Amino acid sequence: SPVDLYTATLWLACGGAVAALSLVWVAIALLLLFGRAFRGLRDDRLLEEVEALAGEVESASRLPPRECYCALVSLKKKHPSLRLASVLNTVGPAWASFLHLAMDVGNIIILSSQGNWTLALPLAFTVGISALYAHRAAYSHHRLPKEVMLSLRRGMATDGCLKAIRSDKGVLRIPETVLKVYGLPFAAKGPVSVAFALGSILANWALVAKFVFNEFDLGVDSAGCSRARAKHM
Repeated sequence: SPVDLYTATLWLACGGAVAALSLVWVAIALLLLFGRAFRGLRDDRLLEEVEALAGEVESASRLPPRECYCALVSLKKKHPSLRLASVLNTVGPAWASFLHLAMDVGNIIILSSQGNWTLALPLAFTVGISALYAHRAAYSHHRLPKEVMLSLRRGMATDGCLKAIRSDKGVLRIPETVLKVYGLPFAAKGPVSVAFALGSILANWALVAKFVFNEFDLGVDSAGCSRARAKHM
């Protein structure tokens, strides 16, 4: 039937796109690996600057809110690329974590009412894991306004805000993206529905990719903080 042909074509297109992106990713990774790691090229001066900046930020984070903000403003004058906490990069992601969780609970209810347990159960599992992570991290959403306001006063996000963002982008969005890719052919009713579904998947990929880059790029955060603590002991 035309619907089956349309679904099969969409599956084939998705598979081809994933394969093409994987090949591009491997090619870029190999170029970077052979171009730098195997030739031993590294910018020691830049690494020292990053380590020093990480130590100063870590030291500022131990200060009271007003003093922390002033210290970060001084650092920003020396390092213009340093971003302080603002309404855009603090309030948005923190509240989005709560709203995203609530929206996925609604999606679970809709999928369950339609009898689509193939998608409802895995999504319910990921939502439960995300909520459990937030709870075990000693964070609760009724504290969200307090954590956000404190982050703005300090000029940097508090642990509570970071845990909320991690529970969303690091725990919920990654498996959710996999489920959306899996469910794309089943949601395909026409070009408009496919466009909306693909837009949602690409948005998730962009958010997750930026989150992973900020959290784990070169281990700068872990290395900088651990060395800063060692210097102050």
